[in-house]
Amino acid sequence: MKGGKVHNRLTKALARAFEIKGGRVLPEYPVRTGQRPKSVDLRVDWRGRMIVVETEMVGRRAAAAFRKASILGAVLLI
Repeated sequence: MKGGKVHNRLTKALARAFEIKGGRVLPEYPVRTGQRPKSVDLRVDWRGRMIVVETEMVGRRAAAAFRKASILGAVLLI
């Protein structure tokens, strides 16, 4: 994973929790938001729905996380 120690530990814990509950977890899932390739920390397919996990440590990145989740068609952003 690309983040720091706390980011990676939290992301891995969330991934494991979804896997335990039967979710299909896809880490560093690519998103086309423009010219430069981007990704979300986790794309989770769970109970027929798509959930995006963006483990952000600063609030200023929330808008970009919301945009990526919207582009993917996620029903929930965590």
